[in-house]
Amino acid sequence: MSKVKKALCVTLALMMLIVPMSIGVNAAPAAGKEVALKLTADSTTVAPGDTVTLKLTWDVDDWSRLWGLPCYILMYDGTVFGPNSNFKTDKTTLRKPMGDFGQYVVAANGVQNTLTSSIYGAIAAKMTDAEKKLYTTGVQMTFSPNNEGGYTTAGGIQYTDADTVQCEFYLQVAADAAPGTYNIALPAAAYTAAKAYINCCDTGKAVRLAANKIDVSQAVVEITVATPASGPAVAKSKAEVKMTPNAEKTAVEEAFSFRVTSVITDADWDTYFKNSADASATTDAIKSVGFVAYKGTTGFNLDTAKAVAQGTPAEGYDVATTSYIQKVDDASDAYFGCRLNITSAATRSDVTYVAFVEYVDGTGAPAYAFYEAEQTALLDSNYEGIVNTYLNAIKGA
Repeated sequence: MSKVKKALCVTLALMMLIVPMSIGVNAAPAAGKEVALKLTADSTTVAPGDTVTLKLTWDVDDWSRLWGLPCYILMYDGTVFGPNSNFKTDKTTLRKPMGDFGQYVVAANGVQNTLTSSIYGAIAAKMTDAEKKLYTTGVQMTFSPNNEGGYTTAGGIQYTDADTVQCEFYLQVAADAAPGTYNIALPAAAYTAAKAYINCCDTGKAVRLAANKIDVSQAVVEITVATPASGPAVAKSKAEVKMTPNAEKTAVEEAFSFRVTSVITDADWDTYFKNSADASATTDAIKSVGFVAYKGTTGFNLDTAKAVAQGTPAEGYDVATTSYIQKVDDASDAYFGCRLNITSAATRSDVTYVAFVEYVDGTGAPAYAFYEAEQTALLDSNYEGIVNTYLNAIKGA
C-alpha cells in the first residue's frame, strides 16, 4: 500500500443548538385524591459533581381552594446525592420557590440538611424494603407564606395554574458517585408518617390534608449517573534535535531546532476526529494541533499552559501550531510535529512543554485535549550531552 499523507487544514463553523424544554401539564389528581405533585428534572443523565435541578408542579381537584403551609421531604440515596455544597451559607442553593409559590419563604429552622434519625426512622417504618434501599436519607423543607406580602398561613395562596413551576430543588451528585440509575422522590411514606404534609385553607384556617389525599405517583424521577467520557488523548511520540555539524562532524553550529512529535491513536481518531478531513465539518473534527513551550523547568504551570493554548497569553509561554497531520491509512495512528528553533547560545534554555489538540466535539462545541502531564527537554543544562549524542549518531549513519 502506498504511503498517503493527509494535510488537514480544519475550519470550524460553530452551531448553536437550541433545545426547548417542556415541563408538561400536570395530570389531575387521581380519583379520590385532592392534590397531585409532580417532579421533573432538567436532565436525567448527569456526571459525578453535577447539580441536579428538580422542578415541582402540582394540581388540585378544586382550584377555588386556598392552599397553605407545605412541608416537603425530598429523599434519595445519600451515597449519590446531597444538598449543594454551598447549602450551609446560602439556602437558595437547595430550593427556590417560584410562580404562585414564590410568595412563600423558608420557615425559621425549616430546613434540615440531613434528616434526623427519628424522622428517617418514622418514614422508613412506612417504607417497603425496596424503598429503604432507594431512599437512605433526604432533606426536610418547611415553607411559610411571606407575611410581608400580606399572606398568612391561614389565608394561604390562591393557586391558579397547574402548568406553573412552583418550586425548584437543587441537589449535588457526589464526586465519587457510582454509575447507575437512582431515584429522587417526594415519597408517599413521608406523608403517611406525618413528617411531610400539605395544608389546605378552604375552611378559613390551615387544615392538614390526609396522606391518602395526596397523589405522589408522579413525584419521582430517575437519574442516571453516567461515567464521564474520558475524551480523546494526545501523547508524546518522540522528541529530536536537528543540528548543523561542521565538515569533520566534531562540532555543531549554535543554531538548531527541537522537534516534538505527538500521536493520536486510530481508535480516538475514529471516535472523536472522524470528520477531520472535511474542511466544512462542524462536529468531530480537529481545528488545530500544536504545543505550548515554557522557557525553563521551574515555575511551569500546566493550567496556565492550557489557558495559553486556548488563547490567553502568559509570560514565558509560547505556542507553536501546525495544520499538517500525517495518517498513513485508515487503520494507522495519526502524528503531528511542532518545532522550536534555537537561534544562538544566548537564546538556548531548558524547555517544559505540552502538546494539544483543538477540536469540535460531537455537538459542535469547541474542546481541547492535552498531554496527561508536561514534558521537559534539557536543551541548555544537558546541551553538551545532546551535541555528543547527535554527533555520534550522524557519524555512525
